[in-house]
Amino acid sequence: MGLVLSAVFFASGASALIFETLWFRQAGLAFGNSIWASSLVLSGFMAGLALGNALAGRFGARLRHPVRVYAIAEAVIALTGVGLVYLFPALGAALAPLFRPLLDHPWTLNPLRLLIAFLLLLIPSTAMGVTLPLLTRALIRDEGSFGRVLGALYGWNTLGAMAGVVAGEMFLVGRFGIRGTALGAGGLNLLAAGIAGLFSAGPKGPALRTALPKGPALRSKDADRAGRVLLDPASARWLVAAFLSGFSLLALEVVWFRFLLLFVKGSSIAFPVMLGVVLAGIAAGGLVASLLMRLMPTAPRFAAVLAFAAAIAAVASYASFPRVIEPFGLMSITSADAILRISVPLMLPVSFVSGMFFPIVGAALRGGFGSEIETAGVLTLVNTIGAAIGSLIAGFLMLPLLGIEKTVFTIAAIYGVIGAVLSAGSERTRPALSIAVPTAAACIVALAMFPFGQLNDRLISIPVERFAEGEPERRLIAVHEGLTETIVFFQRMLLGKPVSDVMLTNSFSMSTTGYGVRRYQKLYVWWPVAVHPELKRALLIGYGVGTPRRRSPTPRALKRSIS
Repeated sequence: MGLVLSAVFFASGASALIFETLWFRQAGLAFGNSIWASSLVLSGFMAGLALGNALAGRFGARLRHPVRVYAIAEAVIALTGVGLVYLFPALGAALAPLFRPLLDHPWTLNPLRLLIAFLLLLIPSTAMGVTLPLLTRALIRDEGSFGRVLGALYGWNTLGAMAGVVAGEMFLVGRFGIRGTALGAGGLNLLAAGIAGLFSAGPKGPALRTALPKGPALRSKDADRAGRVLLDPASARWLVAAFLSGFSLLALEVVWFRFLLLFVKGSSIAFPVMLGVVLAGIAAGGLVASLLMRLMPTAPRFAAVLAFAAAIAAVASYASFPRVIEPFGLMSITSADAILRISVPLMLPVSFVSGMFFPIVGAALRGGFGSEIETAGVLTLVNTIGAAIGSLIAGFLMLPLLGIEKTVFTIAAIYGVIGAVLSAGSERTRPALSIAVPTAAACIVALAMFPFGQLNDRLISIPVERFAEGEPERRLIAVHEGLTETIVFFQRMLLGKPVSDVMLTNSFSMSTTGYGVRRYQKLYVWWPVAVHPELKRALLIGYGVGTPRRRSPTPRALKRSIS
């Protein structure tokens, strides 16, 4: 049964990511495509996942047939997931009169958007949130198998998510359209529901255990009161680690994608390839952790070592990036294989370690709760909340305020804090000093040697030289991290004097005062006059292109204009 349900969970993961990408496409019709609207839709989706995790943790211990409930959840995802894809376009017209008077009042509009997005995504995302705890409970056969079952299911589901995002964005939407792809994703959920339903109708698994573990964290008297558990400091440390690891990985993901857009031309294949690398690393880490816990049941003692390793990997992957990008010269990276070649060294190591970390933390946390499903539910709840907060904090605060380099350093330091917190645990959870101490020392050295200044000194020059048109003289004026892009402003020089100004948005030139551009931009204005000679006034609306003021702005003025 384990192999079949793992395959079912693979299909469920593929469907979940396909639906998520389709919902974001369609939600733009209802909520707008601004960074605020997209982030609020994401928050609504993550809130639904967290609610599903919480419900599984609170009430899952009472279920006699978790596989049957899992089959129902998959059927609910199929029906509501497809329904939302069809609903969002019609919803846009219905919400427009409600949103229009609030456009100048973002503190009223955005909470309203968040509430509506949460209500719309509540049923399918909540159903998605309960699936991992339910299957984990169904496949447990003994007290010591929780960690490896959790790791295997987590790995297979994430591997399916990788397949779903790559196939959906790169092939299915283009061939079958949004609605056809949604029907295909719903079919995967119904297939998973059907197979799980067959298992639930067959011979029953072992009876639900009501005996509680003797861990010091538990204060309740039976499994039905599991939601009232009081945690001891050791279990609380593991939950803090789960929260911070979710926060750190999703924050890094936001930073990685922004950073890679300095070298990768944004296209329909760029995002799924980059996201696929992250998901592949997480999946591989989960599966390796499952195997490791099968061979070495004491693996949770080394969780602190993994946290220190994640910090080292975050610093090392950024520090080595100039050597990774060097073979590509000044070319704009567009092909899938080229995107893979620069994405894998940057993102895969930390993603892999984080994938290992999640089930290992779950195995260590198991003794603090009354049942396996409660443990899985609380673990995924805390990790999901951390991930949601991490993505928002990185995009809205850390990148605009700290920039790419300081944000990477801060997140690497958070991984180091996780390792320090876990190292301070009890003897039962403390890793072997022979491994933990040198790893912690290596983490401190890596943070101390972080290559601050590498972005401006060695990397920004690549998109600048690409758009300098071979001219030998250029001067970098300013680099600014905004909410949605990295802005680079530089000047082309001749004999030490500025000839033209160029502003790059990520890696693409969106505005310049070069003679050739000024020439054809003026033609846009003269075109309506040419076709209508009696015209007295004309308004030209440009979408992201144009020529800036000729007077070169100072870095401070540039920052004000972008903000």
